[in-house]
Amino acid sequence: MLVSPSVSALNTVPNSHQLPQRNNAELLVTQRTANTNRERIQQLSQEIQQLVNNKQWDLALEKAKQMTELYPNIYLSWSLLGVVHLQFEQFNEAVITLEKARSLAPDNETKKPILSALGTAYQQRGIQYFQQKQFEIALSDLNKAINLRPNVAESYYIRGLLYSTQEKFDLALLDLNKAISINPNLAGAYDILGVIYAMKEDFTKALNNLEKAAQLYRQQQKPEQYKKTQELIQVIRQQMN
Repeated sequence: MLVSPSVSALNTVPNSHQLPQRNNAELLVTQRTANTNRERIQQLSQEIQQLVNNKQWDLALEKAKQMTELYPNIYLSWSLLGVVHLQFEQFNEAVITLEKARSLAPDNETKKPILSALGTAYQQRGIQYFQQKQFEIALSDLNKAINLRPNVAESYYIRGLLYSTQEKFDLALLDLNKAISINPNLAGAYDILGVIYAMKEDFTKALNNLEKAAQLYRQQQKPEQYKKTQELIQVIRQQMN
């Protein structure tokens, strides 16, 4: 919150004749330098974006690193480098560089694309930790991903899968249902819901979710997942009989 300066504070401001003066030549040089820097930053960012569009990842990475060395206090330098790290699936590096970009971004509007990319980086790094069975670190990253992008179904699905792996089924059910509420076509979420309900011996709910998963797998042309789901459906029906 802005606070109005006190009268005594105002009295400490020097008069205009006491302020240090800069001659016109010095001001002109400063202005030209600033303009040159802006032009160079714009040029570099366009070059990096073009390399990314052309999928010339190695050159894009080299150019992005060069930009952070030349302009380490510009958020765009770190944002571009973070995006390139994402393309290389270097998710730890992406998190670090995008957090740097976030800290340098001047306003919320500028931060929006950075936060979206950062959410992706945390989600993907969380998946890596999950695969390595480092569950607590994975959960921390997935929580951050959800905080940054609360409307992305996949993050809830992955966290729900993590909870189910830890047999925290109530938390898993909450996340999986949240994922479906965002994306009703997320077949994997129905699949895991069906498995959880089967483990709880709520076979009716298990079948409902697994049949929905199978339907979506068929529509999405995922024959392997469809086959496994159908096999599980048959096992559950046998259990019910």
